[in-house]
Amino acid sequence: MLRAADAILTAGQGLILETHFYLGMSEPDLLGLSEKHGAQIIQIHCSADMVELKRRHAARVESQLRPFIDHPGIHDRIPENANWKPLELHAPLLRLDTSAEDASAQVMAWVRPWVNS
Repeated sequence: MLRAADAILTAGQGLILETHFYLGMSEPDLLGLSEKHGAQIIQIHCSADMVELKRRHAARVESQLRPFIDHPGIHDRIPENANWKPLELHAPLLRLDTSAEDASAQVMAWVRPWVNS
């Protein structure tokens, strides 16, 4: 994914990276790409409470649309106090509760000025 991002930025295009990044591990690669290409980083940190995450996961497993990705019981092994934090990118950050009814509107309103700049 980082090689593809590098190629896209080299071509002078912007992009969105979406994946599970890891605090304390992913920052050097992302900051390096940003510095190399003079790219602006913005970060959207999505979250929801564990009950909602488990409900969504169970629905994905039941749908059987992604049998090699969505496995039963994964969230049963994550402790209730698990804590996912945004990366330390020293960049604009939106903390988005994806269970909010207006989550899509929130993210679009927040991102729009960055996309149009």
